[in-house]
Amino acid sequence: MAASVSDIATVFALRSAIREPKVPASIQPLIDSIRHCISNGSDQNGWKTVDWRGSGRSGAHKSSSFADRARTTHGGGARARYSIDTPSSIPLTNSVEPAEPRRAAWQESSDGFRHSHQKYVSKFKKTSAKVEDTILNTILLGKLNKFSQPNYNEIKEFIMHIIDSGQNEMITCFMKLVFEKAASEEVFCPLYAKLLSELSTRYPVLLTEMANLYTQYMEIFDEVTEVNSETYNEMCKRNVEKKYRRGYSQFLAELIKHNVIDTDTFIRIITKIISQVEANCTNKDSVKLNEEFADCFMKIMKAIRTDGIQDQDDSENNIQVIRQLLKRDIIDRIQPLSVRDPERIGLSNKARFTFLDIYESIQKIE
Repeated sequence: MAASVSDIATVFALRSAIREPKVPASIQPLIDSIRHCISNGSDQNGWKTVDWRGSGRSGAHKSSSFADRARTTHGGGARARYSIDTPSSIPLTNSVEPAEPRRAAWQESSDGFRHSHQKYVSKFKKTSAKVEDTILNTILLGKLNKFSQPNYNEIKEFIMHIIDSGQNEMITCFMKLVFEKAASEEVFCPLYAKLLSELSTRYPVLLTEMANLYTQYMEIFDEVTEVNSETYNEMCKRNVEKKYRRGYSQFLAELIKHNVIDTDTFIRIITKIISQVEANCTNKDSVKLNEEFADCFMKIMKAIRTDGIQDQDDSENNIQVIRQLLKRDIIDRIQPLSVRDPERIGLSNKARFTFLDIYESIQKIE
């Protein structure tokens, strides 16, 4: 019994030593300093704690949430449980800045209605395309991308197999791609014109497809009104189509040399170009446009100049008819564009000199 009492006394002595540890005198000041900082809410350097939960949104949410804990006992104090008063709503982020409002796709007008911005649409953009058309384009475009003088006969034989198979869709797709490639790749225009010339002699159906494409590409010489709301991509598309004008003009010149284009179509194209210049020659913002049309006209004229064509039977006869039509119907419309006029502020010296060169070339026609 005495031994048990002694053991109990020893245990109590140990518990007393644990609850009241002996802290060295050098450590005690640091502990007191930490307790003081915690009670004041700042550290020793004066820095205050930051409420990471965003107290600006709700003043009731404070960082010292541990002070709100309420101790409740159950079962006569046998076990103590703690319950934390949770806030009604907790922000998921520190502070969320409101997103910048997106620019509306419409604009207010004076009539009180909202009108959407005018969007530029390419004339040659397909609104819908079937899966079959996509496959055809891929096959034919793969061949035309490799088209050059060394493999000319190989590509020509491949196209002939397609035409002989009687697949009209392939023929139509091929013609569209040839026109598009020729208009965008001016350097290959002679090869494309030669290919169409040789194929159309054997397959007259190609001439029908070409007539349809002439009508479609006539719109390439139409100028679309500039819109302030066009995007950078839309502007790039417009610049590509402007290159098409020069490339297509060069393509027409090569087709004339091979006697592939008919006289009526040629005169309609020339008339369309002159009409555009006449409509824009008094507009000071159309200087570059008129220079572009003059350049297109010059590319076509180089193919029918007296000193720029070799003697060929059918081709020479066709070109001679075109020359006479130019001298009879077109020359009087070109002459005013070749001289300086204060009212024609849209014609630069470059454009006037180009039209003067064209005018003198037509005058030499006998």
